Order: sequence, then C-alpha cells, then structure tokens
Amino acid sequence: LGGRVLYASNSRLVMCTQRSDIVHAEAFVNSLRASLEQNPVFASLNIQAIKFWDVLLWVDANDYIGLNLSETEEDHELTVKLNTSKFIEERRYRELFEQILIGYLVLVARNVKTMGSVEEQKAYRSRLVNNEVSEQMFDILHSLPTETEPEDSLAAQKSVGLLVKAISHFIALDPAVSDSMRKLRYQLMCMMEADEATQEAEWQPLGLSYTLTQLFCSVCCQSSDLDVC
Repeated sequence: LGGRVLYASNSRLVMCTQRSDIVHAEAFVNSLRASLEQNPVFASLNIQAIKFWDVLLWVDANDYIGLNLSETEEDHELTVKLNTSKFIEERRYRELFEQILIGYLVLVARNVKTMGSVEEQKAYRSRLVNNEVSEQMFDILHSLPTETEPEDSLAAQKSVGLLVKAISHFIALDPAVSDSMRKLRYQLMCMMEADEATQEAEWQPLGLSYTLTQLFCSVCCQSSDLDVC
C-alpha cells in the first residue's frame, strides 16, 4: 500500500506512511486497519493509531525525534528521546547535538509542507547537509579548546567525536543524503585526526538493552515490552 515499517514489536508498530501530510497519513492508516480487520489472520489484532508526526527521525526505540509543525515556532510539538545524548560528557555538546538534529528536522518539515515534488524535497535535504549541517559541524570542530588542561581537552574531544559519529549516522539513515553525510563524516574525522579504519571511528549503539517481551498485566490483561536496563 506504499507504507514502510520502521520498527515492530508485539506491542508497537512505527510506520512511515510516505504521505505528504497528516490528513493523508491518517487516511492511509485507517485504510490499512480496515484491510487487516477483514483478513481472518489478523482479526484478533487490536491496532490503534496513537501518534502522527509531520516528520520523524527514527534510529531505534531509544533514539528518535518526532515533530509536528505549527504556525509559530513556540507551538511546534516535539517528541524527543535521545538516549545517545546521555553519553556525551560535556553539557555544551549535548545541547548542540540536540539543537542540530531538531533544527534540521524543522527545516525538513517546512520544506515538506511547501514542496509537492519528492525529488525537490530530496534535493533540498541534500543542500541542507552540504550547507547548514556542514557549516555547523565545522564550526564545532573549529571551536574546540586548544589551550586548556589536558583532561578538559580530552573530554571535549571525546564529546565532539561522539557527536560527529552520532549525527553522521542519524541523518545518513535517509538514503537521499547518505552519500553527502558520509563525505562530511570523512572530512570531520580527518580534521580530528581520527583513523576511519579503526573500530573507534565507527558508529556503535550505546548502552545496554535487555527487553522482556509480552509481559501481561493481571489488571488490564494487556501485554507490553519492558527494557530492564
């Protein structure tokens, strides 16, 4: 039907409807639900649409940002869960990490609402990476402290290194900009004198996760998943 599954578990389904606005996205979801309900194989499923976003950056269940645009910037509705930011030691770079990703998504969402052509939207995102995102990332590296205590300098370099790897990985999940992000990442790693061939230079999921699936509540008789880490 044109949708794409981003994540699925026994209790949660995250989809990209690939529709241009929320009205058409809701119509797609309602049509999908009706089709499933008519199929005897899925007749026992209780599927309800919980949330719609104009744009969603989905990495995994621990890292994602959803955005609904409003007329004024103050009224934008954000859903942010970035577990990766907890591993960026310095507060300044944690904040920059979130600001860059959220700012990028706001610009993407505005573009989606104003441009009807999918190809134009892809070209716009590519220009964003080559201009705004690149400039922001280069500015961060140029602002790294050079005349500080060794311990402070090392903490800043570690924070920036993780920020570079995370943003490069997150934004590159979009096939339209994956090549541009890889080139940018290579340039940033060279500036940091990091060897791209080493394991330390590669993005790896952070933190431990152990999920107990299909835990049933004795009160409501509903099942859910629980991450015990």
